[in-house]
Amino acid sequence: MAKVKVKNTIAADIWIRRMSGQVLPIRGKATIPLDEEDVEYIKSISNCFITGHLVVLDEDKESEILEEYGVDTEDNPAFMSDEEIAKKLKGTVANIRKWMEGITDEIMLKRIYDIAKASDLPASKMDVVNEIVFPGGQE
Repeated sequence: MAKVKVKNTIAADIWIRRMSGQVLPIRGKATIPLDEEDVEYIKSISNCFITGHLVVLDEDKESEILEEYGVDTEDNPAFMSDEEIAKKLKGTVANIRKWMEGITDEIMLKRIYDIAKASDLPASKMDVVNEIVFPGGQE
């Protein structure tokens, strides 16, 4: 049985159920090997691969999964590295706003916020990030 490496792209643990019924955590930002059968099973009962919270590190297999569900990875933070997100955050305030306003996944918005907070962004850019991530003004 072939194994594939699966990475949790978010900081929080993701609990998965394997085909055998075993439940196990994939720690935040960790990578674990899983049987291909388990990946197929997880795909069938969860949207973790579609949202990009879990990714298969085998590019061919990952492309196959994303193509199967019609997922567009272009400018999608779920499929970007922390470095790519940080680079996006170095754009203009207008570009940051436009990019982030298209993101609805709260987990991904929180990830962007965490990366922005760790970066040395000017207050104007941090204000835009805060406004979009925390629309009611709560930080």
